[in-house]
Amino acid sequence: MGNGKRDARGWSVTALYMALIPYAPTAAFVSNVLDARWWPLVLALKQPLAFDHAGLIVQARERLRAKSGYTALPMFILNAPFTLTQLQQTYEELMGVELEKKSFRRKFPVDELLDEVGEGLPEGGRGRMAALFRPKKGVESYRFLRSFGSGD
Repeated sequence: MGNGKRDARGWSVTALYMALIPYAPTAAFVSNVLDARWWPLVLALKQPLAFDHAGLIVQARERLRAKSGYTALPMFILNAPFTLTQLQQTYEELMGVELEKKSFRRKFPVDELLDEVGEGLPEGGRGRMAALFRPKKGVESYRFLRSFGSGD
C-alpha cells in the first residue's frame, strides 16, 4: 500500500503483515526500545500513532475477523488440548459475533480437522468432563465451504 498522502514528507509505501503469536513479556526481548509492550486493541487505537497506522491496525483486525469466518485459523490460537466450547468461544471472539452452539457444532467439521485426545475438565477446572481435541496435522490451510455467521 502506498500513496503520497500517508506522510507529509512525501510518497511512502507500507507492507502490512499480520501474525498471530502467543503473549510473552517483551522486556527480555526488546532492549533497544524504551516502551515495547502488548496493548489491548481498543487502547492501542487510542495511542498517538504515526501517519495512518491506526487505520492499518483496523485493516489487520478486519482481515483477522474475515479470515476467522472461513478458515481453521482460530483453532491454532488455542493451547491444545481444548474443548469444542473453547473453540467456539475463540471463533466468536475473533469474529466479533455470537454463534449458536447447535449451528457451530453442525457446521464445524470436527472429524476432518480435529483429533480427539481424551476427556478432561475445561480450562479453569470447573464444570463437567468434556472431550478434548487438538488440530490434525496438515489442516492449516483448510477453508470452509461457507463462512460462519452466514445463513444456513
